[in-house]
Amino acid sequence: MLSRIDNQYGKITIDSTLLQQIISNAFEPWSGRVWIANYKGSQSDAAVMLGSFSSLAEVRTEKNAAGIKITIYVMVKFGESISAICSNITQNIADDAKALLGLDVDDVEIIVTAVLAKRASPREIIYSYRHRDVGPVNMIEAAQAFDGLPGESYDLKQNV
Repeated sequence: MLSRIDNQYGKITIDSTLLQQIISNAFEPWSGRVWIANYKGSQSDAAVMLGSFSSLAEVRTEKNAAGIKITIYVMVKFGESISAICSNITQNIADDAKALLGLDVDDVEIIVTAVLAKRASPREIIYSYRHRDVGPVNMIEAAQAFDGLPGESYDLKQNV
């Protein structure tokens, strides 16, 4: 359950399956170019060749005082613009969650775990809706350059 509204007319419960549908809709325009993966970015070469990633799908949601935080792990097809894909998807998810479900969105993070060509090439790139003006950041370089809180590492102006 993501949210619950109680009033004199009754109770409304917003389930996570509604948010999953919003996320699925945000990925539709990018079909065949970006896939939801798991946090390890693990995939077999057979899955890459067949385009069968449904068993890998993982989306994490958590509620905090500022709203809901959504973390999505993805694999991107080689040659695609990571910035354009992530910007579009995060904006659509945040807008639809607010407009359709009335949820306050704290952040939508997309973590690119692999770039796919003939073989999968592991990557560690993060794109955050909250810090969208900075663009994607290489997580390894961010960790080496910053000792503060993990969320603060977005302040790097390094584009990948």
